[in-house]
Parts: sequence; structure tokens; C-alpha cells
Amino acid sequence: MEIFTLIKPNEDFLAWHDGNGKKLSGDFIWNWHLNREGSYSVSYLVQSLAFTKWIQGCFDRTLVAGLSQGGQAAFINGIQSQPTTVISSSGLSQTYNIVEHAGPQQIIVPGLFPLIFDHEFLTNTISQSNTHFIFTWGLQEKGIFKLEAYEKHLQSLDRLSNVHTIYHQHGHIFPVDKITRALFGIDNN
Repeated sequence: MEIFTLIKPNEDFLAWHDGNGKKLSGDFIWNWHLNREGSYSVSYLVQSLAFTKWIQGCFDRTLVAGLSQGGQAAFINGIQSQPTTVISSSGLSQTYNIVEHAGPQQIIVPGLFPLIFDHEFLTNTISQSNTHFIFTWGLQEKGIFKLEAYEKHLQSLDRLSNVHTIYHQHGHIFPVDKITRALFGIDNN
């Protein structure tokens, strides 16, 4: 088993520095993309897709996982690259059809969000995929993910044979025990 971690541009060792050892503020990067009709998030989503597709040529099975913004990115990657499994923890909410709460450092792809958060699109796209999707939300979340955890808008996706929705008692985390049980087909109740 091999594990790879995608690091977003201007984070960790991929950070741009000001010459004095301090990381360059994201304000310079996010706005630069937006003012040129681009998207900072598209830059790392494309890297993620390219890397996933390359990895798929090296291994029999691939799993793409993310938490929060990473969970959203994992889902977007998964519907395009179709890995074996996608784990999206606190990254997807049907509430995005009503309200979007995000700063410029979040995933911003003009024209994409209204489409991918449409329930009919989600259902059709996922049902036609060979990928196994695991979605999780915690009852101790905040904001829209807390709303999703309590109102369970996306629980209806569970009727699809390739989806597990998991609602857990914790906050903004990977519920490792429940994800493990879903991966190995053990009842989560």
C-alpha cells in the first residue's frame, strides 16, 4: 500500500515566500486568479486529477479522500477520475443549493457548484459511476455541515448501491472507525 498526499499551492513546502522567510499571503494568489477569470482551486483540482489518473495506471485500486474543502475536492476529483473509492468527510452538502459560505481560498469554479450540488445531477452521476462513495458528517459540526448532519439531505443517496452516507456523533473529522467499517462492508449501525 502506498499513500500520497496532495499539497495545495502556497501551502507547506509549496509555499511562496517573501524573501524574509514568511509565506506570501494567499490574498496575492487567490485574487490574481479571479481577476484573470481563473481559479486558484482549479489549479490544484487539475493537479489532483492528473495525479489520480497517473496513480490509476500504477495500482489496481485507488482511493481519494479529503476532509472539508479536501472532501469537496475529493468528490469533484472522483466524479471525473473515477477511482475505486472516494471518501468525502464534511465536504458535501445539499445546502450549497441554497447558500454558499466560502472565502476566496475555498473551491471556486464558476458554473460548477450549481450543477454538482443539484440533487438530480448528484444522483445520476454517482449512480452511473463504478466508484464507491463514502460521505460523512458529524452532529458536532458547525455551519452548513451541521445542518446537513441533522437534516440528512443527502441520506437519500444511500439507496444507490455504490454509496454509504455516515452521520456520526463527532465534529469536523474523519470518523475512522465508521469509514473502516464501510470500506470493509461491515454494518455501520
